Amino acid sequence: MRSTKIALIMMSPKAGHVQKLWVYEERPNGWIRAGEDPVAGTARGWAWHAPHNVTAKFDVAALNSKSSFDWGGIAPGTLVEVEFWGNSASTGIVIERKGPVYVVLLHGDSAPIEVSWTVIVPAEVDDPTDATAG
Repeated sequence: MRSTKIALIMMSPKAGHVQKLWVYEERPNGWIRAGEDPVAGTARGWAWHAPHNVTAKFDVAALNSKSSFDWGGIAPGTLVEVEFWGNSASTGIVIERKGPVYVVLLHGDSAPIEVSWTVIVPAEVDDPTDATAG
């Protein structure tokens, strides 16, 4: 039997160890039979896991049906922080995205730079006009 679901299982709560396993069987009471290989009965084996140890379950087919990875999905025109080595960050605006590379114009610079999607994050900006702001 081939599995189409993945579960994140808490294996050692004290150490925070979580393992990704393929789900072969689910019972109405929440217990799941899962293993390391997507095909049940292979050499990697399987085990039963209690519901309180199952942190999340995902349907692989549903995940694969979504569009391709969006590398953070930051839209052009977004104000971002670019984190450089040494914990320094600069503020800039996204000009465009080329796959995993963003073109960003940093504050005070005259030419945009290309940066990896892993080093940028949308900037947190306090809005003084927001009545709910604390």
